[in-house]
Amino acid sequence: MGRIKEWRAQGWSLRKIARELNETGTPAKNGGHWHPGTVKYLLENNLYDAGRI
Repeated sequence: MGRIKEWRAQGWSLRKIARELNETGTPAKNGGHWHPGTVKYLLENNLYDAGRI
């Protein structure tokens, strides 16, 4: 299981996950910043499991 799903399972908010990804330098698509809505979209659409990020 990826970090994003683990954090969510631990009860982390979408905002906290996005903040952690940004603070640790995890690159978002096209080098942008992570946003809570992006994290939600990835989790809801199983894109994380598909290896797209």
